[in-house]
Amino acid sequence: MGRPSKLTQQQFEAVAEARAKGRTLREIAQEYNVSISMISRLLKKVPRKS
Repeated sequence: MGRPSKLTQQQFEAVAEARAKGRTLREIAQEYNVSISMISRLLKKVPRKS
């Protein structure tokens, strides 16, 4: 339940990939028309590779 996500699963995966390639949070947020804090929260859910 709750509010529907602004990003689809495919967009979420693209965000994670873009960040892994070194793009800034601001660039990604502007591309998807969401806030920087939303991108930051989404990326916290991505398991980190060590």
